[in-house]
Amino acid sequence: MATTRPRKQRGTDSGPSPGRISDWLSLIRPHLEQYRMLPWGQQSEFIDKLSKSSGYNANTLRRYIAAAELLEGFGITAFPPNLKRMPVAAIEVISRISKKDPARGRVLLNNLMSGLGTIIDLKDELSDLPKRKRATGPKPSRPLSKREFFGELDEIESFIREAGAARWLPRERWLIPFTDWPGPKEMFSKTAGPVLIYVLLDGRFAVVFDERGLAWASSPAMVTREFLRNVAVAATMFDAVVVFSDVLQEDLARVTDSMRHDVRGRIVLRQMPLRIKPSDLKHLKEN
Repeated sequence: MATTRPRKQRGTDSGPSPGRISDWLSLIRPHLEQYRMLPWGQQSEFIDKLSKSSGYNANTLRRYIAAAELLEGFGITAFPPNLKRMPVAAIEVISRISKKDPARGRVLLNNLMSGLGTIIDLKDELSDLPKRKRATGPKPSRPLSKREFFGELDEIESFIREAGAARWLPRERWLIPFTDWPGPKEMFSKTAGPVLIYVLLDGRFAVVFDERGLAWASSPAMVTREFLRNVAVAATMFDAVVVFSDVLQEDLARVTDSMRHDVRGRIVLRQMPLRIKPSDLKHLKEN
């Protein structure tokens, strides 16, 4: 007589699977800020305590946190009320796509929030992306000629005028790398900080950000959040903030729209590449 193997009971400490809850974002967001403020060692203890109180295992909660941080980087703090289900796995695939193509990642996330696309579609798109080659270091670019440099400097000065700081523009131009600025650089995260400082009159400064230098491969959500935060902080410290950006235009517009009018007026967004690099300043000085 054939015997049947008894069905194994699911352990209570394993917790629900990530796909079992329809609104995991609402579950994790109240704990997100507290988690981020803790040192790395204490974060693990925090996760363990949350696991015991919520019934979700630690790995599931870490997945929720990583996905919530990615969504927050794109300005999403809650799911649309008509969205029936949002698998964590779908957010994780979009995160991997964003590391290779941030603009495409945003499009896919918007589609997902609108109820379009499936996890299978996302995985297919990820598999179709070209494999990342082993890093060999950035190709050295030709330094700008003096004519090209001053042409770029004219553009930056026009943006400073647009920000209302024309009266502090000096006759003798003075542009320095942000790393040489004597001010409180610790106010800005190193992963997404400014690149250049334009020295104005009366001890004033204008600051320049360049999106192209962001390290997307590390964590798109974190880099986006830090870049937006740095721009917002700069608007309270500098007389003009010039931001060269393409992918994050919508995010920057959303952040600036929430600012006071006098602070928002100091920021100039430009969807064009910044050609001047800190190394160009050294090259021109030596020549």
